[in-house]
Amino acid sequence: GRISHVIELLDKTVELRANGVNIRVGNNSWGGSGVEVVLQDAYQKLEDVGVLSICASGNAGVDIDMNPFEPAGLPNRGIVTVDASGSDNKLATFSNYGFIGTDVSAPGVLTLSTVPTNATFNINSPTGYKAISGTSMSTPHVAGLAALVLSVNPNLSVYELKDVMLNYQSTDEMTEMGLVSTTGAK
Repeated sequence: GRISHVIELLDKTVELRANGVNIRVGNNSWGGSGVEVVLQDAYQKLEDVGVLSICASGNAGVDIDMNPFEPAGLPNRGIVTVDASGSDNKLATFSNYGFIGTDVSAPGVLTLSTVPTNATFNINSPTGYKAISGTSMSTPHVAGLAALVLSVNPNLSVYELKDVMLNYQSTDEMTEMGLVSTTGAK
């Protein structure tokens, strides 16, 4: 798709929220290289109406602090950027990462998911289930966590919700590439 399509979707989400639809968390399992100011502005509008955006960091195995990736690497405080980890609690080799640009890791290696049964799709299975790897498999875990936190305290602001989720006392340390990081700096 095009950035204009994404912005249209984000604007529609803002409109729905303004009209009373209780949208508090968005799962963003997509991305591309670069940083578009117009996209940053659209995500700011989501923050302003109380929607936390959970974004996949990408699957190129690169540092998004050095190689910009959006929307995950956007500097908006209302974005939580998710890397993929394996069952060994280490960063997946394909996962993008960044000390500043990413916030948390979640399971994303060989995650069982529903897929189309139609053979015309790249990711399909006759059973409708397949084990898939990627940061797009990680972000729903974190989006689900955000929804659970809001079910206990629905009055949290976007920033309070993010702070609760990324509280260093409630996360495991991941040691990889000589770094120890439990949260990012966004």
